Amino acid sequence: MKLVGDVRDSRGRAGVAVEITRKSWYTTGGEDEKVTTWATDRYIVDPDTGLLLETLHKTRGQNTPPDRYTWLVVGPADHIG
Repeated sequence: MKLVGDVRDSRGRAGVAVEITRKSWYTTGGEDEKVTTWATDRYIVDPDTGLLLETLHKTRGQNTPPDRYTWLVVGPADHIG
């Protein structure tokens, strides 16, 4: 894991990012058809509150945008559904 430092999330909010690059795999069909890849996960945290602002997941070598999840509101729920 490494400290990336000061960044902005997709909404323009200031945060601090850390990244981890790890080996991952997926299957292309059968159990014997595993493909090993490297993936990078980035976590952007609000340095004042410690709340998670955004996560990004990118597989190396793919020309697709990373999976991104951005949280605009975080808090307890008083009911479900």
